[in-house]
Amino acid sequence: EAVHGAGLQRQALLGSATGVFVGISYTEYAPVAQGKGFSVYGLTGSGHCFAAGRLSFVLGLTGQCVAYDTACSSGLVACSGASLAIRDGEVEQALLAGVNMMISPLTPIMLATGGMTS
Repeated sequence: EAVHGAGLQRQALLGSATGVFVGISYTEYAPVAQGKGFSVYGLTGSGHCFAAGRLSFVLGLTGQCVAYDTACSSGLVACSGASLAIRDGEVEQALLAGVNMMISPLTPIMLATGGMTS
């Protein structure tokens, strides 16, 4: 959606020095995927390290791809990484994404109980 929203087409991106920077934090998807039986897609669909590389591969990009997990600041840190990479000429442009999946209502309760929310 971000690619189309920017007025770009996948064909125009193929082989471009476009970097992918993903801020990805806490996800509760892994146990759900494992509950449906082991598959390579469950593994790659829930591992933080795979997110940026998968986007880069599917879109045929050649710039760096990085996934950041810095808890609540993941998206902002990814934005900073993309900005620096463009500034330093490491990539021509960047695709930036942020994701955080909390499925259980207990997660925010536990975080609040631990004093980890503001």
